[in-house]
Amino acid sequence: MFNGGSSVIHEVPRTAMRIPLRRLCERSLQTPPTPSEGVQLWVAQLDCLQPVLDTLANLLTRDEADRATRLRIPRVRAQFVMTRGWLRLLLSRCVDISPHQVPIVYEPGGKPILCRSVNREGWHFNVSHTDGLAVFALARRARVGVDVERVRPMANAVGLVERFFASEERETFRALPDALRLQAFFCAWTRKEAFLKALGEGVQSFERCAVTMHPSEPPCVLNFDGDRQVAQRWALGCWEPAPGFRAAVAVESFGPPTYLVVVE
Repeated sequence: MFNGGSSVIHEVPRTAMRIPLRRLCERSLQTPPTPSEGVQLWVAQLDCLQPVLDTLANLLTRDEADRATRLRIPRVRAQFVMTRGWLRLLLSRCVDISPHQVPIVYEPGGKPILCRSVNREGWHFNVSHTDGLAVFALARRARVGVDVERVRPMANAVGLVERFFASEERETFRALPDALRLQAFFCAWTRKEAFLKALGEGVQSFERCAVTMHPSEPPCVLNFDGDRQVAQRWALGCWEPAPGFRAAVAVESFGPPTYLVVVE
């Protein structure tokens, strides 16, 4: 729900629409129109796309196909193909060209973006996948980042917090009871990843930003490079895209964004 009139939200709505992704591929690759405003979030159980793996593989560029071939573990290779192929399907609807012709280029920091020559509407996108689940985020004229993680026991959570998190996050984490630490770790990790990915930054920048991490706190970017007004320019949301998973989305916004969540 929205937290008053600010850009901070507690939870992304769990679902606004249920569409079988496999059937979309089989029906001439028809997808619903992307919204003109707000953020569209797609959640895909990659195993459900296995029957259309070959169809999605045919959408890849030669470089992407070569990259897939270099992945030696079959499940990892298949998940890369399904994630990249589905991304091309989604982006093709944004720029109205064939999926395999969508020009994806990379910023200096490695963030994939649409080539400006075809991106007249200013679409931004981001992708995250783990353990058979993929999340895609699309937004027009607003940078966006997304991260998804499987919540699992972490023997080194304390060490990761001490090594990568900001000083105020480390203090917060130390003060938490043991029963809340695992939840807090994944809340913070996904929120930081989503925000930094939207900026085109990586894990090396984790210490530069601080986010709320207590499971009961509204998701919010507290600080980035000393700027404590950043929350006024970025909306941060979190949700459970599937049982046992935690996800977060960050979008550049001066007001509460609207979300369309599409799930498999």
